[in-house]
Amino acid sequence: MNYRKINNNKVSLLGMGCMRLPIDENNEINVEKTEEMIKYAMENGINYYDTAYVYNNSEVTLSKCLEGYDRSSYYLTSKLPIFKLETKEDVIRIFDESCERLQTNYIDFYLLHALNATSVKKIKELGVIDEMKKLIEQGRIKHLGFSIHAPKEVLLDALELYDFDFVQIQLNYLDM
Repeated sequence: MNYRKINNNKVSLLGMGCMRLPIDENNEINVEKTEEMIKYAMENGINYYDTAYVYNNSEVTLSKCLEGYDRSSYYLTSKLPIFKLETKEDVIRIFDESCERLQTNYIDFYLLHALNATSVKKIKELGVIDEMKKLIEQGRIKHLGFSIHAPKEVLLDALELYDFDFVQIQLNYLDM
């Protein structure tokens, strides 16, 4: 496995996304198959796991599948769904729910999820960045970033919100 150094973290170049985990006949996540996938990933050096608050119970499933592993042996990524925010207090509430679901007291890589022009405006109006700064100061967020599926102009506007550690860009060559 190839790795990149991010601060003092040795992060696998290949990560495991948990948006579409295997499902069973009841349309529920198949925990047994997911555990096999996680075990295979861990045995082969993958240590970066990407989930989100809105990914069909994947935070809970991922925590179950990682139970037997030392917390320092992997990195968790989750995301704050801006579209679910109604008040500034929702920021901490949703972050706490993600931590509870993931059975951890910190998240290594936390993203503001799927930004667009509306969500960038909402982040400014609700003071979301101030809430993120509190979580960073408390050591509960190690690296803050955002994911984006919007045009370049929105990306540039989002970059003005904060000095982010990283950005996940939805890139489709067919759109170019």
